[in-house]
Amino acid sequence: MSERLGRLTLHHLGPRDGRRVCQGIGELIDNAIDHGASTCGAFIAAQAYSGKTTGYRRLEIAVCDTGIGVLDHLRRNPEHRLLSSSAAALERALQRGASGTEDKRGNGLPDLLTSSGATAATRLVLRSGDGLLRAGRHRGKGASVTHTFPTPMVVRGTWSWLRVSYRTKPTCASMN
Repeated sequence: MSERLGRLTLHHLGPRDGRRVCQGIGELIDNAIDHGASTCGAFIAAQAYSGKTTGYRRLEIAVCDTGIGVLDHLRRNPEHRLLSSSAAALERALQRGASGTEDKRGNGLPDLLTSSGATAATRLVLRSGDGLLRAGRHRGKGASVTHTFPTPMVVRGTWSWLRVSYRTKPTCASMN
């Protein structure tokens, strides 16, 4: 699956940008494998848009698992045992060094936003428990915008959605 997603990404985004976005996709898949162990497994969906009708080329990837979820995973680390909500856990997961283990890990999601955001407008949506996080980053801008809040529907495990958008370049024919 990773190989096919890699080919799709490189084909639609080119070698430089495609590699950066592939790293982010790899992080989402790795998180689902590491933390999403369950009888239902994990689910992956990908779609590429050409931009012919919208003016934006776009790649969207969704990775969903039915594992323990972000809050329970982070609480395994004594440093995060006092996290009080799924929304707070999702926000913490975007901070460098946040991990559910005592190992020096937890840079994947911050790196995903930095790397993908360096190539194009990037949006990451995470759902886990009763929490929802939306993080966005625009190409060339250092800071990302993050919003977290509780939701009425509880999600078992973690659902993640990554969208990377590029403005299409006008062609000579479209300028006439």
